[in-house]
Amino acid sequence: MIHATAAVEAHTVVARVRTLADEWARQRPERQRRRELDPSDFAQLRAAGFYLACLPTEEGGLWEDRARSTRLICALLRTLASADSFVAPVCAWRRPGMARV
Repeated sequence: MIHATAAVEAHTVVARVRTLADEWARQRPERQRRRELDPSDFAQLRAAGFYLACLPTEEGGLWEDRARSTRLICALLRTLASADSFVAPVCAWRRPGMARV
């Protein structure tokens, strides 16, 4: 489980999600043949710290407020969508409180 600390900042989460997206992009043909979501994708996102972007700073996350944090979430979603267009919208729809970081 990853918590936002001085060691895990927004740029770290962005880099980890980019690495994961690069891996998924290499698997694109296989991933596009899927007809259902794979729970392990969301476990990988959790391990990369993706959900920290939605979790308030008071709870160990990176979310400060709409003005300062929306850009981060949008950047992460664009990165995911470039690799897997099915997982990204689901991440956008999930409620932050359900993240179980």
